[in-house]
Amino acid sequence: MFRPSKKIIIWFSVLAAITAVSLFIVYKISSVKSFVHAQGKIDAPVQIVEYMDYECPGCALGGKYLKEMIQKYPEKIRLEVHFYPLNNHRQALLAARYAECSSRQNKFWEFHEALIFEQSKWIVLFDVKPAFNSIAQRVGLDFERLNACLQDRDILTSILAGKLKGIEKGVHATPTYFVNGKMVVGPDKLKVELEGLLKK
Repeated sequence: MFRPSKKIIIWFSVLAAITAVSLFIVYKISSVKSFVHAQGKIDAPVQIVEYMDYECPGCALGGKYLKEMIQKYPEKIRLEVHFYPLNNHRQALLAARYAECSSRQNKFWEFHEALIFEQSKWIVLFDVKPAFNSIAQRVGLDFERLNACLQDRDILTSILAGKLKGIEKGVHATPTYFVNGKMVVGPDKLKVELEGLLKK
């Protein structure tokens, strides 16, 4: 009669434990509600869902372009922003955490746009916290609430939940946009798609 060795039993026990933990993490992330960051009329004819990374130069270009187009066509465009921090971007997750915390004080768009328009300044810094805190002060965030929020694990989980939803939709690069449901990757393709729709 075959009797498994202690090493095999230990190996299967470890594998089972890792699997259980992984499933719990996925469940925890997927069950957390992520806040929706949107601007524009809910029934606007052009609906844009963006997955972005604050450290991504293309995202900054796309963000500046979208701000211009929304100002030009406020009745026609609705934009919804989701975080998709890339693993190889050292500051992207922290930037997303600051932005998410700014939304808790109803200052998301002010902070979001500052990160985009000032990306070239903070992206070269080794320690970006002073730059982010400077933006926070400028847009009028309460620092006691901000610091408590940055330590809140649910903020991180919320960001990862949003990224997971992006992965499920086929997102693998930033910036990725869904323009009226059609996936468009990169600011150049966004410009072509958006301007084509607005001409109709």
